Amino acid sequence: MPPRPLGQGSLPLLSPGIAATIPAPEKLACQLAVNGIMQSQGKPLAIVQVADQPLNQTVQVGDHLCGGLVVVKQISSPGSRQPNVILEQNGKEFIQFADG
Repeated sequence: MPPRPLGQGSLPLLSPGIAATIPAPEKLACQLAVNGIMQSQGKPLAIVQVADQPLNQTVQVGDHLCGGLVVVKQISSPGSRQPNVILEQNGKEFIQFADG
């Protein structure tokens, strides 16, 4: 059987009534803000504010947030140009930049 022709731009044609679905972008399990990055005893630490908690907390690599669903994977050095924290959830990485 010969191959079916493709539509414009070499994309397959969809039958009427069938919509292509694009998955929604994944979000972190909770909202949080990185308020600062510092170094203590040679270890980078991040000061974070989790939306449902009244106080900031200091975290280091390996700590868990958002009820254990999010792990702190990496913290940039305090003097870096764009201080940030890399978080991991379900095997996907999310970058949160420090405020200020």
